[in-house]
Amino acid sequence: MAIIAIAALLGSMGLILALYPPESQFVTRTWSVRAEEYPSESVSFDISLGSAKLTIQQLDRPDLIVDVEARFRSYQAEPVFRAAVSDNALYIAIKAEEPAVSVPESVADSYTLSLGRYGRATSLRLRVGAVTATMRLTDLPLKELSVDIAAGSLAIDLAEYRNPTPCIADLTVGAASLDATGLGNLNFRDLSVKVGAATAKLDFSGDLKPGTAEARVEAGVATVSIRLPRELGCTLSSKVLGVLNLDSAWKLVSEVGGRKEYESPGFSETTKRMLLIVDAGVATVNVERQQD
Repeated sequence: MAIIAIAALLGSMGLILALYPPESQFVTRTWSVRAEEYPSESVSFDISLGSAKLTIQQLDRPDLIVDVEARFRSYQAEPVFRAAVSDNALYIAIKAEEPAVSVPESVADSYTLSLGRYGRATSLRLRVGAVTATMRLTDLPLKELSVDIAAGSLAIDLAEYRNPTPCIADLTVGAASLDATGLGNLNFRDLSVKVGAATAKLDFSGDLKPGTAEARVEAGVATVSIRLPRELGCTLSSKVLGVLNLDSAWKLVSEVGGRKEYESPGFSETTKRMLLIVDAGVATVNVERQQD
């Protein structure tokens, strides 16, 4: 019995050390890709991480493609960093394994990606298991953005961003919260947002270009808040099993098979337009327009 008790105690201590490792068990690695070392017309990022804290930011450095700082447990396999040019495109891969046990945010692995202002068309694909991810961009020719967060939170700040390139974007969150600000600055032609059991705030303010963009929002058991600029003409096509909160100024245009289509006030006079398609289960969807 004493041997069994000692074994159980040692097992518990091992689990505690895995969840709350001492500072000495963390390793920091840095990695950098310089623009002059990797000439190309475009850049493609493929980032796949387990449970980690991730920060993506941008520096005012035209000589830099990306600086990476990774902090992870020494007993895990080291993250993989790769960069190679093929057919005049630079491919960058950053990958890390999922920890064997779920860890609290306070002691999670962390990654900071600092992007430069290198002026090349960019695709950014990101998959993260859990915990937190934040992204803040200012000046990046982004042609594709794909983000998939399983759990935790995702914050995207595009309030000061200006994208000179038409963009296709896909944001997916599972049991996570999503807070996206300045989506109009993304210059998207096609945007897809998928929300599971989560809370999402989608702010479409910004410099959306003239023409018609399309945004699709799919939600499960969620609360989704959508904020639109007043100068944006919006056609809203909705099928919501839960609650759709919409002010009375919107005009109901049609209703077929449980799907309702509305137009925002002054739609015919606008030059910037968006088709917003909302499909939601037992969810609460709030749509509001910015006040003057």
